[in-house]
Amino acid sequence: MIALIPSYRENGRIYRISDNRELVKTLRHMQDNGASIVLHGYTHQIRDERTGRGMSFGI
Repeated sequence: MIALIPSYRENGRIYRISDNRELVKTLRHMQDNGASIVLHGYTHQIRDERTGRGMSFGI
């Protein structure tokens, strides 16, 4: 099982997993071999924080 943050927001642009074909290929290979992918928020960012350091929901 892997936790995945599917999007990253930087300088007004949103980068998505689908932007990286090699990553998509790797994730599909992992799923084909038994991996489960669990989404860990959408960007896991609030305001301009780096992904993974902030939270997905404002308080």
